[in-house]
Amino acid sequence: MEKHFAIILISFFINLPMGMLVARSKKAALKLLFIHLPVPVLIIFRKRWELDNYYIAVIILFAVFGLLTGKWLHQRLPQVFTAKKKGGEIK
Repeated sequence: MEKHFAIILISFFINLPMGMLVARSKKAALKLLFIHLPVPVLIIFRKRWELDNYYIAVIILFAVFGLLTGKWLHQRLPQVFTAKKKGGEIK
């Protein structure tokens, strides 16, 4: 059971920064590269842990969820880090 939960977490957290990179890139080729870059890593984990083919759909689902969450975070975080200081306070 630990392997099943681990592959879900790995799939999500590997794709989280990739979603941020996808949101930042302008070229379609880079977006495709960032989307498909974690795939070999996930395949290696699935093969090493001898998980069934059923988990491919689960891995893809959480990978897409990680990409979308990364894109959402990229849109929200710059507002926090680029806040202007006015009178010693961040507003």
